[in-house]
Amino acid sequence: MSEVQAFSAFVKERLAAAAGETRALFERITATYEEDLQRSEEENQRKQRLLDQALGPRVLLHRLGPGLNQGLDIAETPRIKEEGVSGSSLLQHRQIDHRAEAKVEDISPDTSDADNDDNSCYSAPMEAERERRQTVPKPVCTRDQCDRVNHGGMSGTARGAARTKHGCTVCRKTFGRKDHLQVHTRVHTGEKPYSCSICKRAFTQKSDLGKHRRTHTGEKPYSCSICKKAFTQKSNLVQHRRTHTREKPYSCSICKKAFTHKSNLVQHRRTHTGEKPYSCSTCDQTFVQRSNLVTHMRLHTREKPYCCSICDKAFADKSHLNLHRKTHREETY
Repeated sequence: MSEVQAFSAFVKERLAAAAGETRALFERITATYEEDLQRSEEENQRKQRLLDQALGPRVLLHRLGPGLNQGLDIAETPRIKEEGVSGSSLLQHRQIDHRAEAKVEDISPDTSDADNDDNSCYSAPMEAERERRQTVPKPVCTRDQCDRVNHGGMSGTARGAARTKHGCTVCRKTFGRKDHLQVHTRVHTGEKPYSCSICKRAFTQKSDLGKHRRTHTGEKPYSCSICKKAFTQKSNLVQHRRTHTREKPYSCSICKKAFTHKSNLVQHRRTHTGEKPYSCSTCDQTFVQRSNLVTHMRLHTREKPYCCSICDKAFADKSHLNLHRKTHREETY
């Protein structure tokens, strides 16, 4: 078996193992979530029953004394909405109920067994009504409905669309700020309003012009705290620090090889996928890296930009010039 086949089998084995572990983890998380959801529903039902018992209507039945027409006095505690009732208002309602009960009991004599029979006739319908209230689900306010109430009838999606109202008329890309859209449109128009006063090179953004000017002035405001090496851009300093810390934050998801720069990881991935995005317009040969394409194009153009300072011999590739310089060193020795 060749090395390519062995590596392919290894990759398939690792992917299958990772898929199994992911599936098992997903099943455990799902089971745990279902158990928590069931416990939450049971707890909500228990609290709802306690709330209905505390705030439900109470019916007091009394038979009036002799000489008065027999009647039925029903004192019902008003239903209090959960949203807008404070503790003090609930206490006031209960005090009113106790005073009403005491007043009715003062004017009514002792009840007989017939009273108990009448009470049982009226208590059964009330128990049925209470059970019906417990079974009927209460309306639940969704997040979108709350957003409509709190934000003038606009849903969360509509408010998000209102914020990103600056859209490109060419590619339909949207931006939250108008100045970001203006910078983006220069990609389509080719406008470069910021130019260098020394070499006349133009740029689309002012920040790019500031970085370019340092190549003329020699300014290097970012320096390494370990070796004191200076850089013109902060990103170059961040990459340089990794040479001291040995940090490699970018790793391949297939072979786990780590890299210091993200661009190196992108190029490495193409060795697994076989992608070659850079192609020669003359002979249709493709390459993984753009630098390889640039070097290849010099075979067609006969360009040789690298020249030896000793014998003036020119080369198309810088590595060939470095090899040639060694021949001069050997001659000196």
